[in-house]
Amino acid sequence: MSQLPRDFFSACLKGLLGFLALGAWSGSMVQAHTVPNLTVEADFALDGSAKIQVNLDPRLFLADDPTTLPPIPADWIRNMGAEERAKIDQQASAYLEQALAWRFGEDAAPMVMTWSFLAIDGGTGGELSDETVEVHLLAQTQIEVPAAEGKFCVAVLEGAKAAMVLLNRLGEQAERRAQVLFPGETSRPFQCRPEEKASTSAAGS
Repeated sequence: MSQLPRDFFSACLKGLLGFLALGAWSGSMVQAHTVPNLTVEADFALDGSAKIQVNLDPRLFLADDPTTLPPIPADWIRNMGAEERAKIDQQASAYLEQALAWRFGEDAAPMVMTWSFLAIDGGTGGELSDETVEVHLLAQTQIEVPAAEGKFCVAVLEGAKAAMVLLNRLGEQAERRAQVLFPGETSRPFQCRPEEKASTSAAGS
């Protein structure tokens, strides 16, 4: 399955992320820094495989209140040794486990994800460069959609401490609008398998 292009849904993201960066969810709280958010891209192939990516601001797992930290500079991760980096990846994975619940089917138990992490430019979503001001982690996983299920949804748990922007795509067909969800909310179901294949698989099970 081909990797998601870096400009995937970039047009809709600019407006959404700009809105969230203003701290709309923060209400009247006094903050030293903007509220981070999570951006999830779920790319489903017609053969039932999928790639899920989460653009993760490290402040979300480095502090109980992420607004107490400034954006994390690129040197923070550039200067890490292998052992320290492995611990950071473990922290990031533990955070995602308590932040998001992934389900295929309304009554299904959450799917456990195994993540790999790539350091990226927090401003562009691309590779780190000499111009990178803020570093993010891109969590990535490859999965197979359960054969009998064609509906995908994500619950944002209280442990997320931030809003989530969700971008779904099946084959070349993307959802018309990204979803913005806050802790305690669940995304609307997304048809992550072609209708006829989902029906055929269910009938044969």
